[in-house]
Amino acid sequence: MTDSLLARFHRSYEKKESGCWEWLGYLDRGYGSFRLPKGHKIKAHKLSWLIHGGEVQEGQVIRHLVCDNRACVNPEHLAVGTQQDNVDDMMSKGRHGSKLHKFRFYSAEQKQRIYSAWDSGRTAREIAEAEDLSIEQVRGLLSRRKVPKN
Repeated sequence: MTDSLLARFHRSYEKKESGCWEWLGYLDRGYGSFRLPKGHKIKAHKLSWLIHGGEVQEGQVIRHLVCDNRACVNPEHLAVGTQQDNVDDMMSKGRHGSKLHKFRFYSAEQKQRIYSAWDSGRTAREIAEAEDLSIEQVRGLLSRRKVPKN
């Protein structure tokens, strides 16, 4: 990996109090995505694992073991395993079915703060920072907002 790509990777996340390194770039279904030369893409958490000395063998995946935050690229929160390990982990944590962990429950007060902040012109990134949420969580909540019709 070139120095410029490595520098771009390290500019693309923000360290949170939770220990997560929250991906600030493009998200695909909540997972960070990093564009490599010639149009190739790689999941940002997998790239982080490789950058920090991890290996991935054929048939293995990089799992979000510590935080279950799809946008996290902190290698200390990741682990290598099989897809079956990933599924077993998901089931044991109750993250199966149509609504995965990113659809957490928000209090009415938190929803109102988020909606008010959005309506006043704040960005999803600013709201996420203020509420200690991921940008994906804020965007997801706003996309499911029920707006009264006139």
